[in-house]
Amino acid sequence: MNRLTAQGRADHAEEMAGAAEVDQLVERWRRVCEGSDLIQRIDTVTGPTITTPQIVDVTLGPPSVLVVKLLPGQLRMDVTAVARRLAEGMGAAAIRVEQRGHHHVVVTLLREDPLAELVAPFRPIRSVVDTPPALGLSESGDVVLLDLARGAHVVWQGSSGSGKSMAGYALLAQLRTAADVIVTGSDPTGLLLGPWTVEPDRLPPPPEWAEEPPGDTGPPVPPPALGTADHQAHVTVLADLVDVMDYRIAHLPLGRDSVDLTDPATPLVLVVLEEWAGTLRLLEHHDKKAKETARSLLSRLASEGRKAGIRLLIMVQRADVALVDGYTRAQASHRVSWRIDSTEGLRMLHPDASDATTDHATAVAGVALLTCPGQPLTRFRSPYLDYAAYVQAITGGQGDRQ
Repeated sequence: MNRLTAQGRADHAEEMAGAAEVDQLVERWRRVCEGSDLIQRIDTVTGPTITTPQIVDVTLGPPSVLVVKLLPGQLRMDVTAVARRLAEGMGAAAIRVEQRGHHHVVVTLLREDPLAELVAPFRPIRSVVDTPPALGLSESGDVVLLDLARGAHVVWQGSSGSGKSMAGYALLAQLRTAADVIVTGSDPTGLLLGPWTVEPDRLPPPPEWAEEPPGDTGPPVPPPALGTADHQAHVTVLADLVDVMDYRIAHLPLGRDSVDLTDPATPLVLVVLEEWAGTLRLLEHHDKKAKETARSLLSRLASEGRKAGIRLLIMVQRADVALVDGYTRAQASHRVSWRIDSTEGLRMLHPDASDATTDHATAVAGVALLTCPGQPLTRFRSPYLDYAAYVQAITGGQGDRQ
């Protein structure tokens, strides 16, 4: 009996301690929501009334899990938009926010960074129109997609060793089997786009519907310009792409303001500009006029290319105005930053990244920030795919990765 009584007292004490911890979490949540402006404010004659999203259930952890009832008009993205502030205020390394029904979200208080683990490469896709390629996994565990068909251009930046190039490998590897996209561009290193120029007999046969369509399809999409031996080739490829753009726009059917990406005659053209800063320096060294010509051609592709099914992927270490001017940057629907040590450089692509600037300067390789239409600033981790595996994927030896 004494033992049962002692056990009962211990259970009661544990229950009381748990209840106290729940009360502390609820009160802290209320204060943190107020500090993060996740509130509804109603002004009355007696003063303002402030309401915060209500915790309706708590499961103590670790990790602790909160079921939160959203306020009228609030969405899950309203919570994820201030996730970093909420995590800091709740004493967590990060939070995961998941939808539950129409009016609730589940908030998990994570003790470790959810992006600490490596992300495996994604499987190749068959169509960029039907299945957008993936950029990586978000803090909430969601797949972050790059919708090339419905989006516009992409600018991404990152210091050496930040994972920027490996993210390029992982993205392009997904496109190798997509029949409705052509990959080309400019690459002074020859590493990223070089595998796309291997002999045709080393590649798997294209899908039947992707064969050369009959009739006049206009100027062909040029192969990528590689290396530094022929600096003029990097200007020529841009000029040829402008010709493709002009032809496609001039031959738009009546009633259309953009090409049909499902038409084999007008597949999406992804123009990858790897190490764009290096290309501009190469051109300036040989011919300053060629540099200005390249910048002018890029500006035309940025402003008019979308309606012609052309998408730019501009890759730089830092998207300074001298490399990517404000006009070109404004045409980019998706802006991605891996680790970068410049607060100004980060805010140039992500004006709303004030909460993340300090931490991102020391982010591990592969962790990036994404700004794109329709969602708040997203922190994600891009897949790990080394160069040998990338070359194998592009030249027809892709394995069973997922």
